[in-house]
Amino acid sequence: MSTRNAPIVGDSFQVGYRFQRYWDTPMANAFFFGELGAGFFFVSLLLGFVPGMAVGILITCILKTYFHISHMGVPGKAWRAIVRPDRSWISRGLLAIIVWSSFGTLHVLNLWLGLEATLGFGPVVAGLIKLVAAVAALVVMTYQGFAMSHSTAISLWSSGLMPVSRLVYSLTAGPQLTLVF
Repeated sequence: MSTRNAPIVGDSFQVGYRFQRYWDTPMANAFFFGELGAGFFFVSLLLGFVPGMAVGILITCILKTYFHISHMGVPGKAWRAIVRPDRSWISRGLLAIIVWSSFGTLHVLNLWLGLEATLGFGPVVAGLIKLVAAVAALVVMTYQGFAMSHSTAISLWSSGLMPVSRLVYSLTAGPQLTLVF
C-alpha cells in the first residue's frame, strides 16, 4: 500500500484507513442540508433577498429533518432528541432550528405581507425578530461542529476548529446558492 496519499487514522496518527460505522450517508446529508439552508438564509438576510430566506428555511426544515429521521432506527422516538439541552449539542441544535425557523418565518412573512402594519408591532419588534432569527441561524450553522468536536472516537474531529469549519462551510455555501438564485 502506498502511504503517500493515505489519510491519518486514529489517535496515534498512523497511516491507513478506518471505517466509520455510526454516521452514514443520511446523516451526512442532514449535516449538508442543515448548514446549506442556514447559510443561504443568513446571506439572504444580509442582502435582503426574501425568496432566499424562505428557501433557506425550507431546505433545513424539510431536507435536514427528512435525512435525520431516515438515519434514526426508531423515528417515533425522535422527540427525545430535544429533552437534554443542558448536556447535548444535538438538543441545542434542535432548539436553535425551532427558534430559527419560527422567527425566520415571522421575518419573511413580515417582509412579504407587511405584518408590522397588520399586527401593529413597531420597527423595534420587527428588528428583534430579525436579530433572533440571525443569531439562531448562526447557532444552526455551528452546532454540528460542536457535536462533532465532542466525538473523541475520530481524532481529526476532536478539535475546536470543527465549529469554525462548519461556520465557514455555511458562509461559503450560502453565497454560492444565492448566486444561483
